[in-house]
Amino acid sequence: MIAMALAGEPDLLVADEPTTALDATIQAQILDLLARIRREAGMAVVFISHDLAAVSAVCDRAAVMYAGRIVEENDIATLFDAPRHPYTVGLFEALPELDGPRQRLCPSKALCPTRGTCPRAALSRPVAAEPAIFAARNAPFAAAGSRRRTRLLSPRPGPCRQAAPSRRNAGVGAMTTILKATDLFQHYATGKSLLRAPSMVRAVDGINLEVHEREILGVVGESGSGKSTLGRMLLGIEAPWSGSVTFQGKPMPHPKTAEWRALRREMQLIFQDPLAALDRRMTIADQIAEPLIIHRLAGPDAIRERAAELMRKVGLRADQAGRYPHELSGGQRQRVVIARALAMSPKFLVCDEPVSALDVSIQAQVVNLLRDLQEEQGLTMVFISHDLKVVRNLCDRVAVMYLGRVVEQGSADKIFGNPQHPYTRALVSSVPRPGKGIGERIILQGEPPNPARRPSGCAFHPRCPLADAACRSEVPALTLYRGRLTACLKLQAAAAPELT
Repeated sequence: MIAMALAGEPDLLVADEPTTALDATIQAQILDLLARIRREAGMAVVFISHDLAAVSAVCDRAAVMYAGRIVEENDIATLFDAPRHPYTVGLFEALPELDGPRQRLCPSKALCPTRGTCPRAALSRPVAAEPAIFAARNAPFAAAGSRRRTRLLSPRPGPCRQAAPSRRNAGVGAMTTILKATDLFQHYATGKSLLRAPSMVRAVDGINLEVHEREILGVVGESGSGKSTLGRMLLGIEAPWSGSVTFQGKPMPHPKTAEWRALRREMQLIFQDPLAALDRRMTIADQIAEPLIIHRLAGPDAIRERAAELMRKVGLRADQAGRYPHELSGGQRQRVVIARALAMSPKFLVCDEPVSALDVSIQAQVVNLLRDLQEEQGLTMVFISHDLKVVRNLCDRVAVMYLGRVVEQGSADKIFGNPQHPYTRALVSSVPRPGKGIGERIILQGEPPNPARRPSGCAFHPRCPLADAACRSEVPALTLYRGRLTACLKLQAAAAPELT
C-alpha cells in the first residue's frame, strides 16, 4: 500500500491509521519506514491515528479532533508535556503505560457538544455554543513561548488516575491451578493436491501452561505466533493434535459433545471482532439472553431480568436493549459481547484481542470493565493481545509466544521491567512511549518464518542477534532464569555457573 501511494512521487502523503492492529515489531518497522521516506523524499506527511504513542514517534505537530472539529493543536513536545484541552487531557489519562506503576485508566469524557459530562465545564455558566478556537500563548500549563490553539473555558483538571488493585501480593488464589495445558500441539495440513503431499503448519508446537485461579494471564507475540489457536484449544473449541488440557482437574471433553456443552457454562470466549460475533438480525438484549435460553437455566421472566442486570453491569443503558449491533458504537458492541460471555456466570474467560481496534478512550473503558469484573466475580482470564501496554496494565503474568512456542513466561513486572529472552527484549524495545517516541530499538532482521517451514533448532535463530551454531541445531527448553521461565540456550549457558 505504501509503495502504491509513492508511485506518483507525491508532495503530500496521507497515512490513515497505517499501524492499527499491528504487533509491536511490525508497527515499529512501519513507523521507521514512514520517517525514512519523509526524510529521503522531502515530502510532507499527514499521519492519522488513534495511537498517541505512534503519533509522538513520527510527527512534529499534532491536531486533536473531537466531534468533527480541532480542539487543540501544538508541537508534539509541548502537547504531550502540557495538554490544555479537557479532551486532550482525557486522552492522555486513558493511555496505559509500559513503565511505572499499574494504574486504573481514566476514559476521556466529552466536552461542549455534551457538556454535562465534561470534567472542566463551568456548569454554573450557560454555554449556548462551542467556544471559538484561540491561541493560548504562555498559558499557565504550557511551556514558555509555545504556540498552541485550543478551545477552553475553565482550568485544567488534576489527574484522575488511581492505583490499580494488586492481585500479585494477594497470592492470586493461593496459586491454585484452574487450567493446565500439557504438551499441546496443533498442526494443520495445507497445500494438498494431486501432485503434492500436504505440508504441516505447526500453529502450536509443544506448549506447557498453567493458569492460576483468579489471575489474568497475558499471552503476547507477533501475528502468526499461535495465540488465538492456543486460546481456542484452552476452551476446547479445537481439539489438540496431541497433548491435553485439564480444567479444574478434569480432562477437557471432546468438542461438540454433551459434556463439552455443559462445560461451556463455566468457560467463555470474548471475541476480537464483536460485529462479526453478533447476529445482526437480533437485538442486543436477545443476544445477551441467548446462552441462558440455550442452556435452559431460567424461565422467561428471570432471563429478562438477568439480561437487564448484565447490561447495567457492563455499562449499557436500558433503552439500548432493543437496538441492533449496527446501531451501537464499537465500544458498546464490545460490551454486549462481554455481557453475553458473562451471562452464565463463568469461572474462566479467554479474551482474544478484545481492544485491538478501539481508540484509547474506549479501550480504557473496556480494560477497566474487565478489571472490575475480575475483582467482583473472581474470574480467571487469559488475555490475548499484541498491545503490550494494555497487557502490562491489566495482567498478573505474561507468556510470550514465538512461532507456536512459549519463549518467556513470568510476572508482568519482570517480563516488561527486565525482559531476558532476545525476542521479548525486541518486542518491548519496539513499543513507542507517549511523548518519547521509540527509544533505542533492537531491530529484528526479516519476517517471522512460515510455520509450515519451521527452522531447525531454536525457531528464533534466523532473526536472533545472539544465535550461534548450537542455536541452529538444538531446541531450547523452558528453564528457570532470574525469576522467570525462558527458552534460550544462551541464557541457559549464562545461568550454568550460578547453579554450580
